[in-house]
Amino acid sequence: MSTNDVDAAARQRVADTKGQRAAIRRVARHNPRTPWVADPDRNRLERFANRIVNYRNGAESIEGSTDFQPFLFLSEGARVGNAVALVEGPKARGSGFLISDKLLITNNHVIRSIADARLTTLTFNFQLDINGRFAKRVTFALAPDACFITAAENDLDFTIVALGDAAPPPNETFGFCPLSDRDDKHALGIPLNIIQHPQLRPKEIVIRNNLLTARVGRVLHYETDTEGGSSGSPVFNDLWEVVALHHYGQPFLETTDSEGQSLETQVNEGVRISAIIERIRQQRSELSSRARDLIDQALALGATKPETDEPVIVNGATSGAGDAEAVPARQGANMGKELKVVIPIEVIVRIGDATCNATVVSARPAPDAGAGSAAAASQVDDGPELSPDGALVRTRDRAEGVTIDTDYDNRDGYSPDFLDGVTIPIPLPRDTKALAPLHDGGHELKYTHFSVFLHRDRRMAVLTATNIDGDAYLKIVRATGQPKPEAGDAWYPDPRVDDKYYLGADYYAATSQYFDRGHLTRREDPDWGKKAEAVRANADTFHLTNCTPQNWFFNQSTTRWQGIERFVLEQGAVPNENKLCVFQGPILNTRYAKFRDALVPLEFWKVVAWIGKDTSKLKAAAFKVNQADVIKLRRGSPRPDKAGKDYLALYRVPVKTIENETKLDFGALKGADSRDGAGEAEELVDELTPAIL
Repeated sequence: MSTNDVDAAARQRVADTKGQRAAIRRVARHNPRTPWVADPDRNRLERFANRIVNYRNGAESIEGSTDFQPFLFLSEGARVGNAVALVEGPKARGSGFLISDKLLITNNHVIRSIADARLTTLTFNFQLDINGRFAKRVTFALAPDACFITAAENDLDFTIVALGDAAPPPNETFGFCPLSDRDDKHALGIPLNIIQHPQLRPKEIVIRNNLLTARVGRVLHYETDTEGGSSGSPVFNDLWEVVALHHYGQPFLETTDSEGQSLETQVNEGVRISAIIERIRQQRSELSSRARDLIDQALALGATKPETDEPVIVNGATSGAGDAEAVPARQGANMGKELKVVIPIEVIVRIGDATCNATVVSARPAPDAGAGSAAAASQVDDGPELSPDGALVRTRDRAEGVTIDTDYDNRDGYSPDFLDGVTIPIPLPRDTKALAPLHDGGHELKYTHFSVFLHRDRRMAVLTATNIDGDAYLKIVRATGQPKPEAGDAWYPDPRVDDKYYLGADYYAATSQYFDRGHLTRREDPDWGKKAEAVRANADTFHLTNCTPQNWFFNQSTTRWQGIERFVLEQGAVPNENKLCVFQGPILNTRYAKFRDALVPLEFWKVVAWIGKDTSKLKAAAFKVNQADVIKLRRGSPRPDKAGKDYLALYRVPVKTIENETKLDFGALKGADSRDGAGEAEELVDELTPAIL
């Protein structure tokens, strides 16, 4: 096929994707924070979203558009860019990149034959250094006799060839860009990045505003800036994984789309890496043993690793707060060596590489999980659905208005005498050895209108105790920290207790594909009193001591943890201007989800106490809610329920049941239980209303 024929075929493919590209641009434009939702392949979309959200340290770190990237985006780009070289052959020039320390890939139309390869040179470091001067270049010959694989320009247009000798011999390696055929490296609508030698100039980079708009068989179409000399360049996603080998570009004839928006002036085509890997495997048996070894080594570098990094449910005999399994301090994934400064915001400087010690374990489904189990949820195929406040993205309102008052002497904590005419002590464990000690002695972390007690082994709260005054109830706005609806998302350490006793920001960042920082004392609960007092109380709920790992869906769903708070507190207490004492926490027994270096609780409880208006006597209600069936539900996955009964894991139980399972002493609250009867737990669907109070 002639060059003109190849060009015509590529132009036809571009023309054929015109409608698809327009649709993808339109959806991506209207979803700047999550442009990957434009991809109609929901399975691919979900897996890609999980990876990119985790790369950005979780959903809470995403703000505005996808132009917000972790700082490591720059260093990673520089690292992989070292592997890109200027390729100068006898008939053509372009770019290429290393896929191992011994193999280079470029286009077939840059290096067509073994004879061409013998006359081709590679130049690395043809770029400016940090001082704006030209770096020291290193030139390699090629060794096609060791390995040479190619596919014609009208086919997959690639050539892989072995490196030869270098002049001068390099004193450093240039790294490589491994090839992988995993199917979650891209989604339509995402930006792409290209490192190249356009017009044979020193190395340049095109980043961010380069939309992936079409996926057609073995090629991708993207709208970015390339020039002659860019052939053979690597096309990267935001994780700096190679998704395509650039091989073709043409002027984009349209200048505006159907909505009148300006378009990029270049449509480019890249050969999908998955297609190249498939062809390599087909040709492997035809290679010499030496070439096979080189190819096998290169493909092993990018081989997809099994998905083992997920919570593993462990079932054991029920025990109490003092009987839980101890967890080694901070030896899990992504911990590395740390230098920590508390100011009071925790800043962690990583030294050395992070490792992940995940193991493959087949977890049993939770008892009675039924249709709401993680296995059942995985079969739902209606695509991801964002939560009301944005499961994949940080909310527009920001937490900068939340400021911690570091003078902790002004905190009153929970008051046992808050309800009129009755004293309700905090239900502590009978064995206080299970509680984490504070630096100044004791166990109670006092905040504004609530208190927290930490477990000395499980690195989270045993319980929190809160006073709520409905008559003086205020809500604090997330953006300003002032009284109005909503609240903030920044989280803080507490210098009064050793941070080995609670999970830090690093853990939640590393596990954000599964977990939210789930409030125990809800951010609205203590927000009463004078304005300054309410603002301080709201901010206090954002201490890391007051949160536990809760699956994102469990934490946000109105049929799970959020539902018990909203129905019991907002519909029951606040509108009636009641005072409440609320105790809540995780059930820290030997049934948990083991993930990274933490034992994540599967069940949570809440006990509410108040003075009944009809009898003027103490009343109490206890609740238990379970997250076992959704513990492996990744962020961005389809939500498993539409607030229906089938997935409701919310129960009202006797106070005595909570006492037995937590080994906490609830004293007089057992006798004040307003629940009729003392039998087994009953499912709350229709009865979860203000009438229960």
